[in-house]
Amino acid sequence: MPKSTINKVLSLIENAAFMTITLEDLQVVINKDGAVIEYQNGENQWGTKKSPEVEIYNTMIKNHMGIMRQLTDLMPGAPNPKDKKEDEFMQILKRENNGKKTD
Repeated sequence: MPKSTINKVLSLIENAAFMTITLEDLQVVINKDGAVIEYQNGENQWGTKKSPEVEIYNTMIKNHMGIMRQLTDLMPGAPNPKDKKEDEFMQILKRENNGKKTD
C-alpha cells in the first residue's frame, strides 16, 4: 500500500476507533435513560422529544458506517466499487439485448 494511502488509513482508523467507543458509551446511556426525554417549553407547555444522546448517536453511526466503507474500499485487493457498477451496468445491457430479436 502506498505511504499516502497508509496515512489516510491511519487517520480513518483513529476516527473509527473514537466513534466506536463513543457509540458504545451512548448506547449505555440510551439503554439506561431511554430514547425520549420530556421537556418544558414555557409555563404550561410540556412534551417529549428524542434525547440528545439519540440525536448524536444517529449522526455518528452514519459517519462511522461511511468510514468503515472507506476502510473496506482501501484494503489491498478490495474490488473497485466503480468497476462493480460498470459490471452491473453491462449485465443489464446484455439482458436487454438478449431479449430483443435481431434482423
